[in-house]
Amino acid sequence: MRNSLLLRAASIGAVCIVVTATPAPANTQDECTQSDDWWLRIKACTAAIESPRWTGALAAWAYSNRAVAHAALGNALEAFDDHRKAVSLNPNDPVARNNKGNSHADFREYKRALAEYDSAIRLRPGYVNAYYNRANAHFALEDFAAAVDDFSVVLEDRPDDGDALTGRAEARCLAGDIEGSVGDRLDALRLGTLALDDTAAYLQETGYLRQDAEAETIDAIAPGLAAWTEAGCP
Repeated sequence: MRNSLLLRAASIGAVCIVVTATPAPANTQDECTQSDDWWLRIKACTAAIESPRWTGALAAWAYSNRAVAHAALGNALEAFDDHRKAVSLNPNDPVARNNKGNSHADFREYKRALAEYDSAIRLRPGYVNAYYNRANAHFALEDFAAAVDDFSVVLEDRPDDGDALTGRAEARCLAGDIEGSVGDRLDALRLGTLALDDTAAYLQETGYLRQDAEAETIDAIAPGLAAWTEAGCP
């Protein structure tokens, strides 16, 4: 098993969920989007869904927001059902497509997740969160070159996104791009996404950095990191 200190910070299950605001009565909108009390959010969104005044895109908005609350509470099936309903009511909503993809990924249905992320990106070109989620799905399917491409799109927009940076580092390693992988990990260390002390300790423990080596700077551990990467990031 790969050491978590040198893997990207975001696991395959980590996703970017986005909620869009839709015109609605103030109290309902506030309570159906707040994240302080997930059960209150579910209650408010449910009231909206059950109201005859909420149809079409408005109902889809409520389903999407309730799904996010269910996901936060670990109710994966309920979240999936709500995301599916939101897409059926408003199939041209890129956010609903992205979030439904996340639900598929939660159940390791990565090919179905990819289809939803593709739809989200077609509907909203440059949709960075969908690119990030699609990168993780590609990674799970071991299409590392495609994962690198999608992580790169994210980093063009968010160059300091540590999760995307460490994700691309791992994908690059597994795709055989040793120099690129080392560069990404060094940048992640500079950002603080990877911890210098923990990384140095791991490299020393596994023999890629001498026990007596000075490991107080990033430059000092760079040779050991390169050797570890050239070995295939074991």
